[in-house]
Amino acid sequence: MPRNLDRRVEVVVAVVDPDLHARLQQILAVNLADDMLAWELGGDGEWTKIPTRIGVCTQRRLYDLAAERARRHPSDLATLARG
Repeated sequence: MPRNLDRRVEVVVAVVDPDLHARLQQILAVNLADDMLAWELGGDGEWTKIPTRIGVCTQRRLYDLAAERARRHPSDLATLARG
């Protein structure tokens, strides 16, 4: 799959809301803990699959966290559905 490295926009913004900051930290921690889908780029330009030791899958874990949030705050889903 080709990568769009030349025609993209990246934006940085401060996250000051403590709840959003905590959520972003959680998402980052899940991504860094992934050992099922993760690959590492070596200094020689070769990609190596990270060995599975704990069995953290980012996609599954983030899905589970979203489902948990939806169960705790069902009214948030109704707000999103209304747009």
